Amino acid sequence: MLTQLTIVNYALIDQLDLKLSSGFSTITGETGAGKSIILGALGLVLGQRADWSVVQDQEKKCIIEAHFDISNLTLAPFFEQHDLEFDPHTIIRREILPGGKSRAFVNDSPVHLGTLNLLSEQLIDVHSQQDNRNLNELEYQYDLLDAWAGTGALRTAYQKQRNLWTQAKKELDLAKTQLKTWETERDYAQFVYQELTEAQLDLLDLHELEAKQKQLTHLDTIREHLTTGLHILHQEESGLMNQLLQLKINVGKIAGYHQDYETLEQRIASVYVELQDCANELELKNDQLEQDPAALLQVNAQLELIYLLQRKHQLNTITELIGLRDRLSDELLQNESATEHLAQLEKQVADYHEKAVEIAADLHRIRKAALPHLTAAMETPLKKLGMPDVQFAIELTLETELLPLGTDKLRFELAVNKGTQPGLIGKVASGGEKSRIMLVVKSILAAHTALPTLILDEIDTGVSGEVATKMAEMMAEMGKNRQLIAITHLPQIAAKGANQYKVSKSSEGQKTTTSLRLLSHAERIAELAEMISGKNPNESALSHAAHLLN
Repeated sequence: MLTQLTIVNYALIDQLDLKLSSGFSTITGETGAGKSIILGALGLVLGQRADWSVVQDQEKKCIIEAHFDISNLTLAPFFEQHDLEFDPHTIIRREILPGGKSRAFVNDSPVHLGTLNLLSEQLIDVHSQQDNRNLNELEYQYDLLDAWAGTGALRTAYQKQRNLWTQAKKELDLAKTQLKTWETERDYAQFVYQELTEAQLDLLDLHELEAKQKQLTHLDTIREHLTTGLHILHQEESGLMNQLLQLKINVGKIAGYHQDYETLEQRIASVYVELQDCANELELKNDQLEQDPAALLQVNAQLELIYLLQRKHQLNTITELIGLRDRLSDELLQNESATEHLAQLEKQVADYHEKAVEIAADLHRIRKAALPHLTAAMETPLKKLGMPDVQFAIELTLETELLPLGTDKLRFELAVNKGTQPGLIGKVASGGEKSRIMLVVKSILAAHTALPTLILDEIDTGVSGEVATKMAEMMAEMGKNRQLIAITHLPQIAAKGANQYKVSKSSEGQKTTTSLRLLSHAERIAELAEMISGKNPNESALSHAAHLLN
């Protein structure tokens, strides 16, 4: 339950510290006094988007803090799941900083608004006048039916199973599309893969082939220059080998005279040995040269194939061509198993669908059995609330399609007067009748969802007299099992609260502020009298107020 609400620097509120008790409490005050401001602040601390314009003094921080007693709720797993510190006395704080940035905390741990919303949904339900429109929304009607039938967990299981089926169906449709696309490209992919495989790219080296082609193409030129080189080395008397040998012999004759000459002779000898090795290499290369037209043709053919494949696939290297070949190989292998994978997906979709249908059938059966009892549970109190001829026409038909909330088609209508055809609540019910219907709906939801706190904002709009008294009695009964706070303009309802708070607005100089305070017994009589007859109530109004309160 909500035990304390603190508001600082919000709209017309400078500072408000409100302590709340269990049971049924009421909030009253003149129109425009600021009840909506308090609800706005409460909505902010429960996770609504922050609006910088609501900050009164924009040079200071705005703080809204709500304290909750959650000792009787099983929320410890939620706190653990969201990495929050669990405390039976939980404090939710929302701050709007100068500049407009906002932040939220649960027990001093920062949280995202999504997490705060999830937590708030389990702590409090705030009903505003606009929420009467929910009566015509299909999901809200299902919420009412499932709360009464106790099928919330079964509905969650169905939705989980339906999500599995939906996701598997998407995967199946995608797999079918991909397979169809691949089948149109498969023949070409097979041809390209075969072409790349037959090229034996792993055995080829482009640079080596290009070098071999150059040598085979210029064989005569190479032989001519090798022969000339050998002639230069071995020509009699004037050949390099003979000249270098003579040089070595001459220097050797003076090597014994000084170490430098000896070193010089060694260097010349080393050059002679190196040159001799070069001469041997030239001779070997020259001997190995022979015309081989077939080899040249083979090299040319290999290079032409490589160049063709590179141009065709817009690739620059043999390595890239090999990568393309390997990718095609993988795709062809995957294509071979695609049909098997498709069959597996089809079976999975069928299994998920079958399971969802089974759960939906149980959901339909329990809902169907609960409908007469729900109808009676709504009609009986409404008849006491001044709608003696009300009749609900709630029908549930089984469909074959897996809809978001089951395989049911729900028709939720009512007739307010005798002899009239049932219709949508929004069309056949007046404002006051909608208020009474919503109160009954809220009482059913509250009883079957175990929500600890319920705030009703002028749910009594459009009613008066004895109907208002009956509504007040119903609220008082609801307040026996939970914290119920009703914002009201009706004295009959205000008087039924165990506690009554008054919202008031005052002006001092150029500043207007809103305050909220708990009324004493005497103050309650005065407030109720004003609600009955207006300002400066007479003795009759005061007596009537005292009678209502007592």
